[in-house]
Amino acid sequence: MLNRATRKLYHGNLTPMDTHAARKARRQTFKANLTEAYTDEEATPPEWIDLSSAITDETRAVLERVTRETDAFVSEPDIRRAIARRERAANDLRERIKAVNRMVARLNLIAPHQRFTKAAVDADEALRPLFRSPRRTSGDSSG
Repeated sequence: MLNRATRKLYHGNLTPMDTHAARKARRQTFKANLTEAYTDEEATPPEWIDLSSAITDETRAVLERVTRETDAFVSEPDIRRAIARRERAANDLRERIKAVNRMVARLNLIAPHQRFTKAAVDADEALRPLFRSPRRTSGDSSG
């Protein structure tokens, strides 16, 4: 004779093998849900990685702008316009460097390890080529 639980299983058209299959399916569903949760976490990188990339990109952009402004200063024939442009560029670049240094300070607070930290950008050092490059004199250009 079948016991009461077994009769209930057969009555609901489930066999004992089906209960094991149901448990296995449930376990696989849980694993799939966990995998999906991990994938969602990994899909968005930590803030410090994005911040580190932004710092690198912005620092590179600032240094490229310093190079462009230095070339413009050196090649400008009118010294008054050259100095005015250099001062405007220097003020703008100092503000951008301050913004980068704020990002660096934030990164250094949230980075999980010291090797992921960055040093602050020295504005005077970054702008040195703009203020130390020799200008072409009018005698140089006329030959």
